[in-house]
Amino acid sequence: MINHINACKECIQKCQVCAQVCQDCCDGKVQNHDCIKPCKDCIDACRKCIDECKKYLQNCTDPEYAKLLQECIDKCEACIKACESCVNACSAAGDNCKDMCKECVKACNECIDVCNKCIDKACELDSSCC
Repeated sequence: MINHINACKECIQKCQVCAQVCQDCCDGKVQNHDCIKPCKDCIDACRKCIDECKKYLQNCTDPEYAKLLQECIDKCEACIKACESCVNACSAAGDNCKDMCKECVKACNECIDVCNKCIDKACELDSSCC
């Protein structure tokens, strides 16, 4: 259980950084290209989280937790798509970057929420995870 919890924690951390930088981009506090690395880091963390959650989901016997894990996987996949769009838009010189950053902030925040729910439920089921 600890592997996917650690992956969720890392995902939360990278999503928080990505959401903050993308929000700063929307607010004109940073340049377009400043979003690229945090988005790529977020993509990597989301992929790892998906992999670990899928592994755990195969043997998960708690239906409520299985549903949460699947939601986590789905939100991480949505976050990856938003971050990839953001990287592409912010790598180009167009005005699309801020729009993609808004989507990225939203997707990151949704991902953070569901990862936190997974961690809370895991702690409920097995306090050694916390």
